[in-house]
Amino acid sequence: MCIHCIVYMTCSVVPQRVQYKLAVTVHRCLQHRAPGYLADYCLPVSEVPGRQHLRSARRHQLLVPRVRRGTFGTRAFSLAGPTVWNSLPDYLRDPAVNSGGT
Repeated sequence: MCIHCIVYMTCSVVPQRVQYKLAVTVHRCLQHRAPGYLADYCLPVSEVPGRQHLRSARRHQLLVPRVRRGTFGTRAFSLAGPTVWNSLPDYLRDPAVNSGGT
């Protein structure tokens, strides 16, 4: 196999691996098995005063903060983690289903 094929296959898998790692880290935050400084960024919409009745609260989505800087702000865990978590299908975000060991 040529080096270009290996590089192409590796590069095409990297974004999905990053998203997987972010989703796992957010799941650990929600299960209280992650450091507090990360868990502080994983705030369910249902726990925000005045937002308990929103559709996003019923779908177990996380609060995504506004971004001030377009370059590095979107790469920060505070934005990337909740964004990846909210992009998961509803059945994966359900806390009753995900209460088992990960």
